[in-house]
Amino acid sequence: MSSIGKALNIVENIMAALGCILLLFITILVCVEVTSRYIFGYSFIWVNEVTEYSLLYITCLGGAWLLRQNGHITIDIVDFVPSELLHRIIRVFVPITGIIVSGIITWYGILTAIDLYERNVTSVTALATPQVYVYIAIPISFFIIMLEFIRILYGAIFLSINKGGGMH
Repeated sequence: MSSIGKALNIVENIMAALGCILLLFITILVCVEVTSRYIFGYSFIWVNEVTEYSLLYITCLGGAWLLRQNGHITIDIVDFVPSELLHRIIRVFVPITGIIVSGIITWYGILTAIDLYERNVTSVTALATPQVYVYIAIPISFFIIMLEFIRILYGAIFLSINKGGGMH
């Protein structure tokens, strides 16, 4: 594996680990909130907001790692395509589509984050969270997902060339 591939693995592993830590944190936080509310009659008004933002971050942090593990939902019917040529085309088409979609989301996520930063938009809640901190997770994570799709595409092309002597 190349050093770029190893670096991508490390980044994806760190992001996934942070997502797991965040999931553990909000699980404990919600348990404390429920216990406090029912036993002591006191509720923390900021817990729902933190939990909502954390769910976005957990999803974004784990997306690229899950893609590398081939853990996303797939359509198994593609595996039963009788034509080897069609199967090869699909193995190349899917990551190309992923690269395009991830690139678009990354681009518009960056534009949105810049806009939120320039306008200093905050949530209308107890925490008054600057929304740039919420939305920045999207372009960062989808950029990493795009890199993972590029790796998958490279693998699909490389495997097709090695198996059949070319993309027939």
